[in-house]
Amino acid sequence: MKKIFLIAAALILSVSSYCQIAFSIAVPQQDIADNKEHLTMLKTKLTSAMSGVNVRHADYCPIVVIPTTVVADKNTIEGGLKTITVYDIELNLSVRHIILGTGFAETSIQLRGEGYSEQQAIMSALRKLTVNDPRLKQFFSDAAKKVTDYYKTQIQSIINQANTLAVQQKYGTALALLECCPKDIEEYDKVLKAMEDIYKQYQTKNCTQILQTAKGYMAMREYESALSLLTTIDTQSSCSSDASACIKDIENKIRKEIEKQEAIEKQERANEFELKKQAISAVESVAKAYLQKQPNYFYIVK
Repeated sequence: MKKIFLIAAALILSVSSYCQIAFSIAVPQQDIADNKEHLTMLKTKLTSAMSGVNVRHADYCPIVVIPTTVVADKNTIEGGLKTITVYDIELNLSVRHIILGTGFAETSIQLRGEGYSEQQAIMSALRKLTVNDPRLKQFFSDAAKKVTDYYKTQIQSIINQANTLAVQQKYGTALALLECCPKDIEEYDKVLKAMEDIYKQYQTKNCTQILQTAKGYMAMREYESALSLLTTIDTQSSCSSDASACIKDIENKIRKEIEKQEAIEKQERANEFELKKQAISAVESVAKAYLQKQPNYFYIVK
């Protein structure tokens, strides 16, 4: 297990050696419904802007950039067959740690867009936002520094919180809390060690649950379902030997059932053969009785 974690850590460090910090992009669930199109565009632009200041984008990280758009003002322009409206848009950005609840940076960028609807105008405004916009660069640069400084001073507290969550068996939250920790802090090796220990605890609990469920299937002789579960247990986990023993037990049970079934089938074939013999004998008896009684010939049998 330790070897696996060291390899994983080396891969992480090598992949992101130029980017020591990572942000995700996320919005509150209620903001998704009507904004998918412009959120997709925003994600592309913000990701590119982050990379320009050595901040890596991660799909899932507890440190998130939260973008929201607000209409500050609008003016109608009459002309042609349709009325075009000019919207003044505020693009509000904030960087927060969604588990710790800590805010790191906020900014508001003024944009202007035109369209026949509010959504069209927002899209128009966002298209004008360039990935090299100095306001974006400054925002992400400041946010990255504040996040790094926070981790440098609070890392032991964060590790303690993660360990407390692990004791409460909230392993997903504990590991997510440590995920995306800036890799250039001096105590990053402690973070890796904590993640390794918590993951071991998670595997042990997960393994125990899988074993219990698999044994339940075994008791009901649902061996295929039991085997399907047991094969998901990591060979490095603490109960790997128990899982292997269960698999061997199932194989023995299946083998015995096959042997038993083969014996039954063999006996059934033997019984079937005996019945056929009896039937043939009965037919011979009836034929013999007839032939013995026919008047024209005398059978010499001795």
